[in-house]
Amino acid sequence: MLFLIPFYIFSYEKNLGEYDTNTEKMEELKKQYLEIRNRLDTICAAGIINEYTKCTIIDMSRKVLEHLAAHYTNVRKGVISVMGGHILEHEAKTILNRGIQAGKKEGIQAGKKEGIREGIQAGKKGTLLELVRDGLLTVEEAAKRLQMDEHEFKKLL
Repeated sequence: MLFLIPFYIFSYEKNLGEYDTNTEKMEELKKQYLEIRNRLDTICAAGIINEYTKCTIIDMSRKVLEHLAAHYTNVRKGVISVMGGHILEHEAKTILNRGIQAGKKEGIQAGKKEGIREGIQAGKKGTLLELVRDGLLTVEEAAKRLQMDEHEFKKLL
């Protein structure tokens, strides 16, 4: 159901003009989005979703909002101020790309030493370790992808 969050703004679509001009209504809308943001933070902290997923949901919410509320400046600015701005998109992508690059580098180095198949596996392991360290993937997810016990995977961290 989390994938529907970006489209939550559609439930307010017919009243966007009113929210744009009425400060009290705008504060109500911002409170709704603050609650969504807080819940995303909570489930991320609990390990139900990872930071990358949270940032992606927030970024997609921002993009839908920007298009739907293109003519309602106060609505756009108000909700974006609560949900987060452009920094999240770049931060999440930067973290993910850093993990991928580290995994590739480790895989190439291991490939030279251990052979191609082992190098690929080592690169995959390195990428998953980096993603877990950056909070983009849970230990459980990473261990599952490596077909490894969670306790074994934790030892690698």
